[in-house]
Amino acid sequence: MNRTLKTTLAAVTLSALMFQAGSVYGQERAMHPRLATAINALRDARAYLAEAPHDFGGHKAGAIAAIDAAITQINFALEYRGAEDGRPVEGGRPREDGRRH
Repeated sequence: MNRTLKTTLAAVTLSALMFQAGSVYGQERAMHPRLATAINALRDARAYLAEAPHDFGGHKAGAIAAIDAAITQINFALEYRGAEDGRPVEGGRPREDGRRH
């Protein structure tokens, strides 16, 4: 198989996986609006900090790192919830016993 065809197939596969994961992620955000709101607020705060001309007394970098960690953990929570509810999530599997928490 030539390189162009391999690259095209890889791009199509990646796009399909991202669409599926994005679809499930969107479902989880809709089911947990407070978490979705928190992610949006954290992203806004991060952008504000990143664009600020000062370093907030040396705390700017640490605050940005903490915001990134918080967003990551909330996304992990949403992925977990999707897997526990039986909705496949990239990197996770639905429970086989069908139980919900």
